[in-house]
Amino acid sequence: MNILVDCNEEIDFLAKRFYKFSSNDQLKVLDLETLCDILTNPNLCLYDESCLLYFILDLVKEDKKFYCLFEYLEFTELTVNDIEMFINIFNINYLSGSIWKSLCSRLVQKINYESSITRYSNDINTTEHYPVFDPNDNNANQKMNGIIRYLSEKCNGNIMEKNVINIKYSDEHPINISSIVDLDVDSSFYTSAKPGSFIMIDFKDNFVIPQFYSIKSAGFANLRSWVFEISSDGENWKEIDRHDDSADLKKKKYNFYLSNS
Repeated sequence: MNILVDCNEEIDFLAKRFYKFSSNDQLKVLDLETLCDILTNPNLCLYDESCLLYFILDLVKEDKKFYCLFEYLEFTELTVNDIEMFINIFNINYLSGSIWKSLCSRLVQKINYESSITRYSNDINTTEHYPVFDPNDNNANQKMNGIIRYLSEKCNGNIMEKNVINIKYSDEHPINISSIVDLDVDSSFYTSAKPGSFIMIDFKDNFVIPQFYSIKSAGFANLRSWVFEISSDGENWKEIDRHDDSADLKKKKYNFYLSNS
């Protein structure tokens, strides 16, 4: 059931704090009309445009009526990865004149890396909602701060055991596969040394656009060759990183930049 909010003061309150609420389900119970009022409110404050994109994507998965909210996106403020995600998911049958007009602003303008738009929050406290990852820090003090840690903290536990993700792997013998995503547990996992061995992480309802990733080695029998692939349907895969006979993991922990994501 969607909740209708008709008080201007409440609309202002939610618009000013949209960046605090959009990362959870608090705003997703609101009526479409209320969400439109919030997104058109002059006091709207976002963490960034990407967060609004993913907020709307979550809504349209539940009900197609929320497709109209895409017209409130500032497409010029989205990253290339955001646009690619939008293209892959957006159903052309729901393209309205208003959405097309908003999208055209991206088509006729250069990407604006130094935005003049003022609807993004500078509140330092908003960083607590998002993972912090430094791809240039390859020392032992680098916490593996990425998607897996973020989801682990959000659900307060092992994200496989709590059904946030699913993990598949090529080996047939039983192992404690959930330990792969226990980042603070000193355990190791390896597949059989056979061609085509794999580990697959299904993020289920979460949209993920990887830009960096970290691998922590056990310090012996290091992984030397691997391929990183992504898929939106589990059938069609895109290779975004490959390493052949690499010695990087002799360092025990290494961060990798994904140039093709």
